[in-house]
Amino acid sequence: MVDYSFDDWINEIFNNGLLCAEYKDKVDDAKSNKQLVDIVMDANGMSYLPEMLSKGIPLSYEIIRKRFSSFINGRYVGHIKGKNGHEYTSAIYCKYVGDIDNADTTLLTLLGCSCVVNVSDNAFIHIYADSNSTVQVNCPTSAAAIIEYWGNAEVSASGKVKKISHGR
Repeated sequence: MVDYSFDDWINEIFNNGLLCAEYKDKVDDAKSNKQLVDIVMDANGMSYLPEMLSKGIPLSYEIIRKRFSSFINGRYVGHIKGKNGHEYTSAIYCKYVGDIDNADTTLLTLLGCSCVVNVSDNAFIHIYADSNSTVQVNCPTSAAAIIEYWGNAEVSASGKVKKISHGR
């Protein structure tokens, strides 16, 4: 596995046809790390980092933790407006160990995490876990979750949780 700088990683995935021109332009136009995080936190981006790891072109956890530390592990919730005008929320956790209590964002991405996700009452959450994650999802009876996971991720769940595996 090659260790890229952030810019090298963007160029590598673009050159391999894994990043469309529209998103490459969005990344190139971003003026801050917050703007970059907001790009990843849209509905198309939340599964992207786990997918790239599964394709052998990961953005290293070290880069994520150093460059984007203010925006991961519960420090930031993205508020994204969809094309229909409705707002949804998203969060990213990287190398997080512990409980994520009262999880109520619409989208949640877990990168190299070993955690328990305790879904809030009346919430519906879509979780994406990369192949290096170990996750327990707990849903109260009033809540529901979908967890998509890649590779060797270890996923267990209680309550109304739909699990979708993207291969081992």
